[in-house]
Parts: sequence; structure tokens; C-alpha cells
Amino acid sequence: MKTAPLKLSKEEHCLHFVYPIARPFFVGEKEYDLVLNRSNSGSRKRPDLSCVVNGVPILNSEFKPLGNTLLQRMKDRLKAQLRAQKSINQQLQNKGGLGEAVIFLNMGDLMESYSMDLKYDGLYHSWPFLTTRLVVDKTMIPLAGVAIHHLVSLEEHVERIAKDYKYRACRSGNTTPIEQMSFMRKFPDSPQFAKKVIGITNGAKNKKPMIKISSNFAS
Repeated sequence: MKTAPLKLSKEEHCLHFVYPIARPFFVGEKEYDLVLNRSNSGSRKRPDLSCVVNGVPILNSEFKPLGNTLLQRMKDRLKAQLRAQKSINQQLQNKGGLGEAVIFLNMGDLMESYSMDLKYDGLYHSWPFLTTRLVVDKTMIPLAGVAIHHLVSLEEHVERIAKDYKYRACRSGNTTPIEQMSFMRKFPDSPQFAKKVIGITNGAKNKKPMIKISSNFAS
């Protein structure tokens, strides 16, 4: 195990710490193709690691070495989220719903995984899948087992989504089966969403109308 120096390039960080521990779980006979640091079809962007099925990236990732800034992390999170949304749109366009994608982020020694879907009209739903630490020096070796469990669970989740999409029947023309469209008509029913809707409704009811005072009476 190498000790992480104070400053590493992104490529060095991936080669020394990310790919050696992550790549073995994504190779072999899989329902997807593993792509490392190469742009996907129809895109000029290069995700650091992606799992692609028929040109559609099911897993998108962004990595940053130690010493990254908050702004860099925010930009990479946004890039990964936009790629996941595009992946879902491609799935819906090619084979209908349900559409689901996975995001894998490594910022320094932090590894995070997220799942994203589109269960409601125009509302992309993303939630944390797993969060662990990447082993970047000798003091973190005891955490290696947890990091490996993270990657194993992540790969299994990606494989399930890839298999579902790969063997889903293609859409015929512009016709989408009713069972594939029904999920788009659902309405969020979580307590948090209901509370937010009630708050917005009550706020609109209690809002006083603005009264414009004529200049003739203002003087």
C-alpha cells in the first residue's frame, strides 16, 4: 500500500488508489462494458469510470485527488448528476421506463454512491446508496474491508440495472406500453413532499394581495 503524497494529479490518484481496488469487481462476464476515462458515444465528456450498455452509461463517476476544493467537488457532483439524468432519458427514449442510473463519486478519501430514477413527471429522484472511505495510506488499511463491501454492493446494483435495461423489449415506433407509462403519472406521496405542498398552499392562501396606491392619494 502506497502512502498518499500531499499532491497527486487526478490520473495518479486513480491509478494508485481507485482503479486497483475498484476495477476487479467490474471486469469479467458482465451485462455491461467497463469504460475507464474515455468519452461515451455522443458525448465529449469523459467520466472517470462508467458501465455502458448499448451506448447508454448505467454508471457514471467522477474522481478527485486529495486536496480538492469545495468548488471542484460541487462541479463534479453536478456533472455526474447531469450524466445520470441523460442516461435515464436515453433509456426512456430507447426502451421506455423504468429508467434508473447510478452515480459513483470519489473525492479525496471519500467514496459515495447514489441511485437516481425518474418516477414522476420531470422529477429526478436521487438518494444516497453507500458512503465509505477509500484507503489512501497505511493508517486506513483497517477500513479496506468496508471499502470493498461498498464496491461489491455497488457493482451488484449496477449489474441489476444493466440486465434489466439490456433485455427489456425495445419500443415499437412511438408507442410505449401502458405499464411503462404508468409510472410517469404517479404523484410523490412521501410525508416530506406532502408537508411541502401543504406549506406552499397555505402560504398562497394567507398571502395578502398587494394594493397599489394611486399617486393622487399618496400626496
